[in-house]
Amino acid sequence: LAFDQLEGTVTKYIGEIDTTLFDLIARLEASIDFPDEGYHFIEAKSAAMESGALARRVAVLLRNARRGRLIREGTQVVVLGKPNVGKSTLFNQLLGTSRAIVTAVPGTTRDLLTETLELDGIPVTLVDTAGIRPTNDAIEAEGVTRARGALEVAGVVVLVLDRSRPLEKADYRLLVDTRSAE
Repeated sequence: LAFDQLEGTVTKYIGEIDTTLFDLIARLEASIDFPDEGYHFIEAKSAAMESGALARRVAVLLRNARRGRLIREGTQVVVLGKPNVGKSTLFNQLLGTSRAIVTAVPGTTRDLLTETLELDGIPVTLVDTAGIRPTNDAIEAEGVTRARGALEVAGVVVLVLDRSRPLEKADYRLLVDTRSAE
């Protein structure tokens, strides 16, 4: 992508779209301005087809822009789930180091832990979160609120479930909550 940018590939592609669009607009305006003279610089069907082709080219450009942004800026991967399902263990495994404290005590992780790593040249900010559950503990409740907030800005959500036990209502609720995450 960087090499393409140096060569002006994107600029050239935008220039081609601009030229095609300018030509289409000119023919449309001429057809509207001179209807009595019998000049038809473009037919409705042709205008629709050309407009569709331009829209597809712009869509390709936007898709590539998102990919380029991902490569430049990276993404945020949020590890989410109930307490003691293995979120911090997974976080540590992905990092290859013991960054997060792992204990058998539910609610050990109370704040967001973040580390940046690189996957195939893409910067990834990995976020370990507090376990999602109702709690009367003010500190843990703040951790749960922050975990839900991280879900809102995540590029990718990894929902960790403990399959050694039957899924509970809270698990299904998390599945629903993370399904709509973008």
